[in-house]
Amino acid sequence: MKNNLKILIPTDDGNLIATHFGRSKYFLIVEIKNGKVETKELIENFHAKTHHGTHEEHHGNDEHSHKGHEHDELFTILGDIEAIIAVRVGPKLYEDLMKRNIDLYFETPNKSLDQIIEDFLEGKLEKFISRN
Repeated sequence: MKNNLKILIPTDDGNLIATHFGRSKYFLIVEIKNGKVETKELIENFHAKTHHGTHEEHHGNDEHSHKGHEHDELFTILGDIEAIIAVRVGPKLYEDLMKRNIDLYFETPNKSLDQIIEDFLEGKLEKFISRN
């Protein structure tokens, strides 16, 4: 793990990881310095309000239709995030993360943010590597 790192975890309540990254109400941004939590900041996910009304509004009934669904605005707001920990991400977000060299870690639903951060710091989370 790098000495200085910013990670992001989606959440709906500030306590547990959200099950859907794009529709989460908030993002917890954790800044890690020298292997310890330096700061934690909970920011509202404005992307969810502007781009994730109802899924049908933006994508029709086809679950995998993400044509025109860009994340540039989201990454501009998030700044220099180097890793994301999520329950799941859509194929377009995954592609955007890979283009930006942002590490991705998957976690189980209903897990506390504090436990996730502790597991991350202890090296218990495995970085996702695509089999493609």
